[in-house]
Amino acid sequence: MIPLITYLEKLEDPRKNQGKRYDLIPLLSCCFIATICGYKNYSGFSEFCKNYKEKLLDVLDFRGKNTPCASTFFNVLKRVGIKNFEKVISEWVESFLDKTEVISIDGKTLRGTKKQGGKYNHLLSAFVNRLGITLYQNPVETKTNEITGVIELLKGITIEGKIFTMDALLTQKAIAKKIVSNKGDYIMVAKDNQAFLKEDIELLVYSDENYVITESYIENDKGHGRIETRKITITESKDIIEFEGVQQVFMVERWIKRNGKETYEKIFGLSSLSKAKADAKSIFSMLRSHWSIENRSHWVRDVTYDEDRSQVKDSKIAEFMALFRNIAIGLIRFDGFVNISKANKFYASNPILALPLLTMKIK
Repeated sequence: MIPLITYLEKLEDPRKNQGKRYDLIPLLSCCFIATICGYKNYSGFSEFCKNYKEKLLDVLDFRGKNTPCASTFFNVLKRVGIKNFEKVISEWVESFLDKTEVISIDGKTLRGTKKQGGKYNHLLSAFVNRLGITLYQNPVETKTNEITGVIELLKGITIEGKIFTMDALLTQKAIAKKIVSNKGDYIMVAKDNQAFLKEDIELLVYSDENYVITESYIENDKGHGRIETRKITITESKDIIEFEGVQQVFMVERWIKRNGKETYEKIFGLSSLSKAKADAKSIFSMLRSHWSIENRSHWVRDVTYDEDRSQVKDSKIAEFMALFRNIAIGLIRFDGFVNISKANKFYASNPILALPLLTMKIK
């Protein structure tokens, strides 16, 4: 597979040659390497360059005696444009995906940018569960704009063959139609915001249970002082559910015992996947992988990279910073690390070790 650095070379440098001190690829490489080493924003990129000046001058071919300042990173990124950059990055990720991948769509508010008055402070992300890397992201003004934002997000992705999971807010007919019409599949959840849909699914599942034509899968977990049992029951939609391409509906039940107390909850959902494509166990596995986006992406960006306290006001630059974090997290995982914070310290001890991550071929 073609490495990241080769895709970065597709970007056009919008600057004129006259007065240009630093080439584009070394600057962008520096952004990625600095993020891999734990630096959090474009001011941090400048600090990173100063801290490792002697090593970076030769390796990144920075001309002259000085390294780039914060305003240089800010201005160059603004001129390159986030949309152009997103397109190149998504093409790179697409290049090493399997024909069938499970993609989780979820949103995250950039709280620091929101406090600073940035207009687009909520990012929708398409996250590749198998690899732990973000495929594409799209900004919206607020969480309430997610529904229309997802349609724009999907325009930047090759939908065919992919299976998309999402939370209840995004269980919308327009989104289902967009996915199915482009030969993709979906797994959606129906909660109180889709009360009639939820009731129809519940009626189907319980009705079919009475006639023993459903399929179930049960999973048990123990740990942290609790016993947890999860059960999924699925059945065919029978043309009752008015969603594009829907094939099956399901109910997930969850029992938790802790300190002598037991809690119970259940959710309902629907999928365009037929029984031939996905049984109860498969759908349950894909649902669980969707819930992991919080731990594998959002939590890491907040806790390790302190994203919620970022003071970047410019929404486009904040989107760049999120993109650098997303890709850095993915590259670190590809290199075999599980703990991103420990990996940051490892690479910071010798940032030259991070360079091969930009040139490695993803399998």
